[in-house]
Amino acid sequence: MTEGASDAKAPGEAAGRPAPASRATAPRKGAGPRHEVLAAVADPATAAMLSDYLAAAVGPGRALAFRGGVDRLIDQLEKADAPPRLVIVDLSGIDTPLSEMDRLAEACDPGVTVLAIGDRDSVYLFRELVRAGVADYLLKPVSPELLAPYVESVQPALREAGLGARRGRLIAFAGARGGVGTTTLAVATAWRLSAVRKRRVALVDLDLHGGAAGAQLGVQTGGLIDALANAQRLDAVYLEQAMAQAGPRLSLLADEAPLGAAAAIDPDALETVLERVAEQFHFVVVDMPRRFGPVFAGLFGRARNRVIVTDRTLAGLRDGARLLELAKSGTGGSMLALNDHHPGLRGAVDEALTAEALGRAPDLEIAYDRTAAQRGDNLGEPLAAGGGPIALAAERIVAGISGLAPSRPTGVRRLIASVLGRR
Repeated sequence: MTEGASDAKAPGEAAGRPAPASRATAPRKGAGPRHEVLAAVADPATAAMLSDYLAAAVGPGRALAFRGGVDRLIDQLEKADAPPRLVIVDLSGIDTPLSEMDRLAEACDPGVTVLAIGDRDSVYLFRELVRAGVADYLLKPVSPELLAPYVESVQPALREAGLGARRGRLIAFAGARGGVGTTTLAVATAWRLSAVRKRRVALVDLDLHGGAAGAQLGVQTGGLIDALANAQRLDAVYLEQAMAQAGPRLSLLADEAPLGAAAAIDPDALETVLERVAEQFHFVVVDMPRRFGPVFAGLFGRARNRVIVTDRTLAGLRDGARLLELAKSGTGGSMLALNDHHPGLRGAVDEALTAEALGRAPDLEIAYDRTAAQRGDNLGEPLAAGGGPIALAAERIVAGISGLAPSRPTGVRRLIASVLGRR
């Protein structure tokens, strides 16, 4: 470790960026095996997870994961007969991480992608690493789901198809009708992904006339309409100004158009905005508007994960079944959440009738919580911050999305949950 080096970096100074072009022909110490991925991690659990995952994802003998720091990683790079395509480095416990990444940059050939992981929850460290050229900084614990976009990029078939670029995962929440709790569950899921799982999350509320995400998070909305109008000019700075900060890792992109104003969304502009957002965040949670049409139906189908929220009313069951049918034509997985916010209906419409009307049993059944909606909408308190059925439902969704075991919220009440991500 370079103890004397300063971690105060000027913008653009290398701290994990591939080394200058002159390094491309630098002699190596000796011939060694070619690994597509090299990973140096600090703890045995992460090393074991990476060894198993990389062997399955990249192929036996094409990746190497080991316990060690930057020194051992540099040694492996210099011994290899050809550079890897992806380097994963664990910065846990390192006092001067930016200086260590400088040393690693000097050992990396041009074109090597560097992914950093660590236990330091620091927005400053993340920004400095990304500014210097590191692909991303993931807070431990990491899972195969979070690593997949980077690992897939080393596979030739995926790379030729253009699937190697890092994009945040798109999660679409759709309600069978108004008032079933879709926005509440979307906000709770986004909050838990950011506050509990420590991921960077963008929440996009596409209801331009009556979206409630801002009220539930206690922040002022505005910026989405302007972003859509200037989609081709949208860069990281523009996007940051358009979004409202709802927490250290949670941003909201929403707006409140006058009720008498037209609020049609151009499909190309929406696609561009969501692509720009996905470049900056691990997860993009989209709260779909109640009325679909071709633009939103297409977005719903393209989402990596879909959460359909309904209730036991006749309208809810009918339109829930229609959303499930629409989801069949899309990619990724779909989850069905049944919100029992009308407790009197449970006796009249039991599980068998519900499953028959929907064409399948729900994946999540959320128990009745009389005060949940009032607390969320009127006090600006995300229900995921406390206990209760919404918090547990959101955590179950988060577990299915992130690939990590559920973290049980405190004060949880009854919730019936089954397998996640079913089509």
